[in-house]
Amino acid sequence: MLCPTLPGSPGKLCQVSLASASIHPKLIQVNMPDPKPRPASTDHRAGLVRVAIDAPLERFFDYLPEAACSADAYLPGVRVLVPFGARNVVGIVVGQADGSKVPLAKLKSIQRSLDQDPVFGEAELALGRRIAAYYHYPCGAALFCLLPNALRKPAAAVAHSERHWQATVHALGVAEDALRRAPRQQALLQLLARDPAAHYSDAALGEHGLSTQIALQLEKKGLARRLAVESTPADCASIIQGQRSAALPAHNDQQARAVAQIAGMLGKFEVQLLEGVTGSGKTEVYLAAIE
Repeated sequence: MLCPTLPGSPGKLCQVSLASASIHPKLIQVNMPDPKPRPASTDHRAGLVRVAIDAPLERFFDYLPEAACSADAYLPGVRVLVPFGARNVVGIVVGQADGSKVPLAKLKSIQRSLDQDPVFGEAELALGRRIAAYYHYPCGAALFCLLPNALRKPAAAVAHSERHWQATVHALGVAEDALRRAPRQQALLQLLARDPAAHYSDAALGEHGLSTQIALQLEKKGLARRLAVESTPADCASIIQGQRSAALPAHNDQQARAVAQIAGMLGKFEVQLLEGVTGSGKTEVYLAAIE
């Protein structure tokens, strides 16, 4: 007996033999659908950028570079803005990749780079990986724990700067007595015009007995212009240069014994419990142990 062709089921024609206890074997004609194509390889070759994202997932994410860039243009440690789900988030470049388990057609592109120079060096990237491995924590989240809050936002990192003042080209042609009715402005103009390439900070003006308000008045007249000069805050200079901002207080006997005991276990895997009431000086022991 022949089975009618199933409507809407194009495919290959085959024959199936059925047997039953009460009937003789019969030949039944059915239409079988074509076999599904094999899935493509999961290794998709391309110049990709591998990015760490602050998400509870224990893996990195692959992105295509921007249209006008190559993957090599993104240095490890640079922050990038990338699409993640339905939103754009900040990510940290951890390297490049030649392949991905995600099909190339499904990979998204980096929106833009947020930094010219990496905010993380190799040491910080290695530290983040070590933290993640030791504490079984997502590597992206571990790296973001090392970032200041300001750098977790999708804005370019701006170096600290202070305001400086410089004479304009127009100021160089002004007569010395042009501001005789404003002697303080005239004094500042003479200071700035003495060396056209020089510029003075607000603090430097104060050392000459001049104020920022006077500089603002010259700026309105087109005789001075302000500059943003990159600088290191005074309260951070000692830290950046590896110097103590102040001498540590002398330790008492108990603190000295605690510090010596902690120093004796350096390089070993041991645990020490520092016990003391509030105000007993535990923080000083922590600081000495860090040193």
